[in-house]
Amino acid sequence: MWNTQPMSLVTDAWMLLMLYWVVSALNRKRRKSVAPMHVRLIQLVFLIPATLLLFYPRYRIGPLHLALLPKVAVVPAVGVVVTFVGIAFAIWARYCLGSNWSSEVSIREDHELIQTGPYQWIRHPIYTGIITAAWGTAIVVGELGAFLGVILITIGLAYKGRQEELGLQATFGEAFAAHMQRTGMFLPRMR
Repeated sequence: MWNTQPMSLVTDAWMLLMLYWVVSALNRKRRKSVAPMHVRLIQLVFLIPATLLLFYPRYRIGPLHLALLPKVAVVPAVGVVVTFVGIAFAIWARYCLGSNWSSEVSIREDHELIQTGPYQWIRHPIYTGIITAAWGTAIVVGELGAFLGVILITIGLAYKGRQEELGLQATFGEAFAAHMQRTGMFLPRMR
């Protein structure tokens, strides 16, 4: 296969992100409140198929296996770089969030509204990093199904982000409303 080595690098980058998640999750505040189970289930309806389409070729069947990008060395190289940039951005954002982070939609005890690092421009920079890394992965794969996976990840994270914002609005009120006016959901707000 023409992109075995780039895909190995991409997989290693995602594994680094997962390892960082596990280690950094050891230092988080206790949960104060958590969204209902249906919120997590709706998110997973998008994220599970997206993951399968990005990382498991056997799920890209029929037209999902259609190559969209030329099979030249520069294409997967660009994909690897985009993946690395996305993973690095997600790790930076996760680091800035500190002990307020949670894998589920929840509010922590003594939750803080983080507005430093990438949070000064973007409300959900971890998701920005994940979506960017997913685009990079799709570029390496180069097939229609992988790009469909990126769309599904984006929808799932947009849904999760909106649910998180409801909790943050309830917790921080006007401070979060002002933060929303200054920042974009996944990209910086253009002024």
